[in-house]
Amino acid sequence: MGGRNYFEKALKDKLRQKEYSDEAISFTMEKLKEYNYIDDEKLTAAFISDKKRFSKKGPRYIAQALKMKGVDSEIIRSALEDGYDVDEAYENCKALALKKYDYYKRKTEDQYTFKGKMYGFLAQRGFNSEVIRKVLEELMSQED
Repeated sequence: MGGRNYFEKALKDKLRQKEYSDEAISFTMEKLKEYNYIDDEKLTAAFISDKKRFSKKGPRYIAQALKMKGVDSEIIRSALEDGYDVDEAYENCKALALKKYDYYKRKTEDQYTFKGKMYGFLAQRGFNSEVIRKVLEELMSQED
């Protein structure tokens, strides 16, 4: 399967698509785990690291993306606790907000609409309301 790392569910789906039997898939998955060629926990940690570093995504966005890839909820929760703290979420949220600040300032006439647009943008990127509120308060206080 090349040099790409797969989550367990994705690999199973790929093997099913190629019409391998369930017994063959089970045997293959056992062997891959035995030789540590497939490890959802390590792959989840790497995925979180990449998403927070390169695309500045928030914890909720990352959790949803991992859930869609079939990663167990407990692995996701544990990996996010270990790999994405509140300070990092705040910094990433602030970086995204600063990036969009001028754009939304030009597009909106009043502060209420501006805050709503920014809040929506940041929430869509996976940040929780507490972090977003903190960032918006800081941005608005700098403006005064």
